[in-house]
Amino acid sequence: MKQKLIKPENLEALPNGYGYLLIDVDVAGIAPSFSYVKVKSSKKNPRKKKKVKYSKNGTHVVTLKHSENGLYALPMPAGTYQITQINAPFFDLPYKLDTSTKNEWRFKIEAGKTNFAGHLSIKKERSTRYLDVNLINRFATEKERLENTLQQLLSLAPLAHGVGVRDDFAQALAEKESSR
Repeated sequence: MKQKLIKPENLEALPNGYGYLLIDVDVAGIAPSFSYVKVKSSKKNPRKKKKVKYSKNGTHVVTLKHSENGLYALPMPAGTYQITQINAPFFDLPYKLDTSTKNEWRFKIEAGKTNFAGHLSIKKERSTRYLDVNLINRFATEKERLENTLQQLLSLAPLAHGVGVRDDFAQALAEKESSR
């Protein structure tokens, strides 16, 4: 299933059991995209690398073609997801990066919240075997900017840490704010 990211100001109300994926996009190239799948696991912590299984509901493809750099969102059912592949073709240099086994490419969606997954960077420069691509956890450093920029969205769905791996700094920040 193909999907397109939405500017936060154009979002509609969330259905029950859904949250927003919020991602800061910085991409270049002709037709970049990424594929993701829901993580299904019998373990209590699906973000651990061992014994991770994917849902059989299929892979979703998010096209980033013609996307300006900036914040985008996508309503999604609650759960943990894995970005499995980055596609970044450039003229005669097709490039696909398999991220299906890398924990840092996971994100989680909490129902009723705006879940910030980080900063997705896909650089234009590449070769037949290399592409500079990253999903960077910037929750703690971007939290204040997000709260100031997205006041309307966050009044409907509060900001949450959407990175799918353990983040001690974000946890300490949340504990500090809750103790105030």
